[in-house]
Amino acid sequence: MEIQGVALFLMNEQGHFFLVKELQDKHYTGKMAGMLGIPMETSQEDEPPDRAITRLILEEVGAQVLDPPTFIGSIFFESNVRSGLIPYTIHVFVANINPATIPQPHDKEDVAFYGWRPLDWLLNPPGNICLRREIPRLARMLKN
Repeated sequence: MEIQGVALFLMNEQGHFFLVKELQDKHYTGKMAGMLGIPMETSQEDEPPDRAITRLILEEVGAQVLDPPTFIGSIFFESNVRSGLIPYTIHVFVANINPATIPQPHDKEDVAFYGWRPLDWLLNPPGNICLRREIPRLARMLKN
């Protein structure tokens, strides 16, 4: 079983990125309640990445983007769960938020708005922050 998913680096006018706080454990993807991360979503069966990212924006961001999200690449991970390693691929996108809108996740049981942080913070988070393990590696894609 391989999992496919999408991730979105949503940037504001100051060049900071939107973060959410996970509200539920999802062990098969390595998510734990309280973790911080960028909006990420598991793709539905046979759902192409461009449709999954549109759904992600509606469910976990709840704000308008200025232009369609730009695909910047894919990264392969393995999630260590009780039953073993589960491979998953994350298709990564970046978009600029419409400054007239405020992100308000619609999926209030899954994620909550956390705040905006600069790229350097994502690359080297403070030691007391529980950031999803994929985020620094995904953030390096923005440097290239």
